[in-house]
Amino acid sequence: MICFGFAGQRRPHPRFRHSASWAARRSWRKRSHRLLLTSSPTIGGDDVRAVLEKSDSRGRFSSAVLRSAPLDELLLDLETEYLIQLHADRQGNLESMARQLGITVRALYDRFKRLGIRPQELR
Repeated sequence: MICFGFAGQRRPHPRFRHSASWAARRSWRKRSHRLLLTSSPTIGGDDVRAVLEKSDSRGRFSSAVLRSAPLDELLLDLETEYLIQLHADRQGNLESMARQLGITVRALYDRFKRLGIRPQELR
C-alpha cells in the first residue's frame, strides 16, 4: 500500500516532494493507518469511505500534523509549500512572487536556496 512508502520518514523523498502538499501526505498516511488498524482483514470500499469522511481536525491543522515534527521543521515545511503554491499561482513569475512577498528577487532566490527549492524544477 502507498502509505508504507512514507511511514518512517520525517521528510518526504525528494521525488514525491512536490506531487502533493505535506499536509495531504500526512493526512493520507494517518487515515490509511487508521483504516488498517480498525478494519477487518479485508478492506472494502465502505471501509475507505467511512475513514475518509471522518474529520478529526478542530483547527486549521490536525493535532497529528502539529505533533509530527518540531515547530521549526513545521514552519520550514509550511514556508516551502507556500512558496511552491505561490510559484504555481504566479505561473513561475519570480518578480511577481517577490513583489507579493515584499522582498527582492535576490532575497527570493536566497529563500529558495535555504529551503532547498530549485525554481527551474517547479515548472
